[in-house]
Amino acid sequence: MSGASPFATMTRAEVWALAYLALPNVIFLAGWIVLPIGQIAATLVAAAVFALVIGRRSLQRPPLGPLIVPVVVIAGLWCVMAGVGHLVFANSDWVVRDGVLLDLVRRPWPVTYQLDAVPTVMRAPIGYFLPAALVGKLWGIHAAQYALLGWTVVGVVLVFAMMLCDRPTLKPALVRLAIFIVFSGMDIVGTITHYNPHPIGEHLEWWAFIFQYSSLTTQLFWVPNHALPGWIAIAWLLGQDVRRLPTATAILFVVFAPLWSPLTAIGIAPIVGAALLHRLVVVRPPGFLRELLDWRMAVPALACCVLVFPYLVAGSDKVASGGNADIRWVGEDIVPRYIEFVLFEFVGFAVLLLRRDRRDPLLWAAVAVLLALPCYRFGPYNDLAMRASIPPLVLLAIRMGDWLSTPFVRRESGARLIAIVLLGIGAVTPFMEFARVFITPRWELNERASLPDVTRGTHYLTPLDQPWLSHFLRVPEADRR
Repeated sequence: MSGASPFATMTRAEVWALAYLALPNVIFLAGWIVLPIGQIAATLVAAAVFALVIGRRSLQRPPLGPLIVPVVVIAGLWCVMAGVGHLVFANSDWVVRDGVLLDLVRRPWPVTYQLDAVPTVMRAPIGYFLPAALVGKLWGIHAAQYALLGWTVVGVVLVFAMMLCDRPTLKPALVRLAIFIVFSGMDIVGTITHYNPHPIGEHLEWWAFIFQYSSLTTQLFWVPNHALPGWIAIAWLLGQDVRRLPTATAILFVVFAPLWSPLTAIGIAPIVGAALLHRLVVVRPPGFLRELLDWRMAVPALACCVLVFPYLVAGSDKVASGGNADIRWVGEDIVPRYIEFVLFEFVGFAVLLLRRDRRDPLLWAAVAVLLALPCYRFGPYNDLAMRASIPPLVLLAIRMGDWLSTPFVRRESGARLIAIVLLGIGAVTPFMEFARVFITPRWELNERASLPDVTRGTHYLTPLDQPWLSHFLRVPEADRR
């Protein structure tokens, strides 16, 4: 490849971040798709990512150096506190995540069930779990638990490394990491508005009844499977010069995300799209088409579009969806509910950041996504708003950290004070999440619970008798006998 390769100047953290998102897709293709199609596709995707890694020509930024110790320690402690691996208390959503991991470890792939005599397949965003499940197939469920913890820590370390791509000194680095961990909307204000104040350790996020934008700590503690792809893609994107954005690389960060979380990918796509559109319109790069034809992007994109995405949407038409204004008990209250929600959750941060840089296309895209999401619901718990909001929220968090870690400027003193107050009020939410770990007893993974026993609905499962599933999913070994 020539020196003009769109991948040539990726840093080591960026390369491994892309590989981190890609690995579950390779495992899925090899283990779930019918032979020999799945093995061929997995080999080609792995070869494309490997060619990308070895094709990296220069590292324009130095490694983390002395920052690596605090980054790894903070990421490790944060993930342990999140309940990953069950070393401490884990939130109730882990009952379902444990069921997914257990079945991925103990059952042949693809994972199927007989529910009321109907052949059914696990149809879920399983990307987060697949590497740990592969470890579990070799060494058992407890090894899978610890592998999942290690896998999560690696993901958070990669996010932190890309957030610190300019290699600041220790103090500004710690400021950025602290803001990232405590970033949240003002859930405590909404809670006091609608309820009596909650006791220490209570979950505050559902104060708005029909929508939720989760704090970053809530995302890690409850849904790391949805959080990590959004965090990684946005941390990578914010480390780029939008005018020189590598088109093919940006597309791969979107392509590899849906197996982790289709709804999070919906939040990533418009922000990446805004960056690509800005580059296309403002810079008019002459090699844009050539980048799109680079086989290291085209092959994985084609494999995922044909062999991964159809699995994720199979039977999704049965999932509850519709406009939030159509909910009977909401009715005419939707407008004041909406205004209150966006004001308490993110508008203050958005105004402060846009005041500093009105020409930031990524910031405008993030705000547009956050304004649009409350209008529509998808999933039994309005999962679209919760998960698709992850990328724009993490963009606001990283931008706030970048700003407040810079040297003090007198003309910004008022704006900085407002930002610190907003962060302080919002920090009550992650404080509650951390507090729950210390006041609630730890519980063990239930090794006898299968996914159908613990799922809160049928959106994790779908009948196997559907055209794409029947033709492209492998037949499990148990069904061959």
